[in-house]
Amino acid sequence: IDIKDGYSFIVEYNKAYISIKENTVEYCYELSLDNRVEIMGKYVLYFSKNEPINNEKYIKLCYNDLKLPFSIRNRKEGDTIRMNFGNKKVSRLLIDQKVEKEKRDTLPLIFDNCGDLLWVYNYAKNIDVINQKNIGNIYLVCEERKND
Repeated sequence: IDIKDGYSFIVEYNKAYISIKENTVEYCYELSLDNRVEIMGKYVLYFSKNEPINNEKYIKLCYNDLKLPFSIRNRKEGDTIRMNFGNKKVSRLLIDQKVEKEKRDTLPLIFDNCGDLLWVYNYAKNIDVINQKNIGNIYLVCEERKND
């Protein structure tokens, strides 16, 4: 709940507190086959024809079924992802996975050009991505840069 003068009243995990309202930096990028996207110096996303051999996270996609361009943005109220048991709110997914609040607001979400959420980076893949036939494979790679 927003309170005056930049403060918020927050209830989480059966605890309530007042906090200074954080100004989350919103972002939205477009990703196609021929470009790379760097997000806040922390994530780099790109397509590759070869399976990554390093520790990068990736999802395997069917080249023939790509609905480009993809959009990459941080989460918004009401975002949901299709999973094997039905739709799940991204906010609930990240809470269940015990992701820190600061990271929840900056984590990249990858959408196709129809607006379907394909991947919550490092936490969930859309059931359609998991069940695809993978004919004409291409990899969507996300490198996470560590802050030193």
